[in-house]
Amino acid sequence: MTEADYARTLETWRQHGRTNSRPIVVDFRDLVSEIVPERSTHLLHSYPAKLLPQIPHFFLGAHKTIQPGAPLTIADPFCGSGTVLVEGIIGGCPVVGADSNPLARLIARVKTCPIERARITRQLARIHEQIALIDEAPLPRTVNVKLWYKKTVANDLAKLAYTINRIRSNDVREFMQLCLSVCARRMSRADPRLSVPVRINPGRKKQYGTHYEQLRKHLRAADTQSTITAFDEIVKRNCSRLRELDELPVSPLVQIHDEARHLDKAIDRNSVDLIITSPPYIGAQKYIRASSFGIGWLGLSEDSLRTIEDQNIGREHFPKRTYEEQIKTGISRADRQLSSIRNINPLRAHIAAEYLREMRDSLKAMHASLRVGGNLVLVVGPNTICGQAFDTPRYLEILANEIGLTTEFKLIDHIRSRGLMVKRNKTAGLISSEWVLYLRKTND
Repeated sequence: MTEADYARTLETWRQHGRTNSRPIVVDFRDLVSEIVPERSTHLLHSYPAKLLPQIPHFFLGAHKTIQPGAPLTIADPFCGSGTVLVEGIIGGCPVVGADSNPLARLIARVKTCPIERARITRQLARIHEQIALIDEAPLPRTVNVKLWYKKTVANDLAKLAYTINRIRSNDVREFMQLCLSVCARRMSRADPRLSVPVRINPGRKKQYGTHYEQLRKHLRAADTQSTITAFDEIVKRNCSRLRELDELPVSPLVQIHDEARHLDKAIDRNSVDLIITSPPYIGAQKYIRASSFGIGWLGLSEDSLRTIEDQNIGREHFPKRTYEEQIKTGISRADRQLSSIRNINPLRAHIAAEYLREMRDSLKAMHASLRVGGNLVLVVGPNTICGQAFDTPRYLEILANEIGLTTEFKLIDHIRSRGLMVKRNKTAGLISSEWVLYLRKTND
């Protein structure tokens, strides 16, 4: 499909939305089949619950046809590892991102920063020269090294981290840090199938079933493969993925901030043409825990993981005193349901209520950042809380409408891979579909 085809499809959806509030079922993988996971820098680093690149590619292409002329300014207030930002700069657009996870911000910066491959090659050679002169380097405090690594592996990772952190060029240093984060996960004894680190236990053959041999192979590789060789391979593979950025006609304009709730304070009001974003899910994924190896080995934060986690919308940990009484979201239907959930599990009810309250602040910041006539594409999944279907997309739509964003249409895209999310426990269900809410700012 061409961008003109995207624009026609978008207009068809708009016409449907004018007369029918029912969602349209779509499959963005089939609709935008020309986009592959290997595109550009999308695979530089893994990240949990990544947005499908087909979604921003579609809406960006449609809007470029509808609004020809000056490049559109694209924003993603929950940018994660930068999927929307990458698609934006490939399309020649200035992009703005935000995320509270320091590892996510680093990944997003690297994925949107062209670097001459010769500079990376020269720096890799210097790294080899320098680590050959180091016997030992300090280990990170935030990683339980003895649990996750063989001693020689941990020592090599520490030497790499020490050497990389001394690189003067910001762009090359952050590229090498990203590669070290990938290497730290690969060389660990964590189950590679899971985003949150869980140590492989060779004694659990029955529980692992058909995956047992795969996990045994991973353990053998983690204990026997050269850490430096693994790092070299990752650097060279990721270096080749930068090729498409090198071919961009102009250097991309990229801003990345640390808080979605204050995006309108970080950038000019009414300055964004199109926001495409997928907010965190309600307590369904430990984003910070999934990033713990990278945050720890790279020294990205002096705060504890719990402190960083407390800055996230959708977080799960709250002191008991904060949920002794029910807090109100201002959405009558949601408050009634949360009252029912509270009778079963007060903490889960509080997590959901706090999520909606903080998402209201985020949506206000998005509304202020959008120009009048600009659009918000909000990708969000429904939740199951304590056995009850919790209509998160509808509740966020209500909040958006109250703020001044008009719903033009709604889509449902079914998730094929359950690897996007993990089931937390008996009180939280898997998410099997995503809603795409297409909203328009009608007034200031």
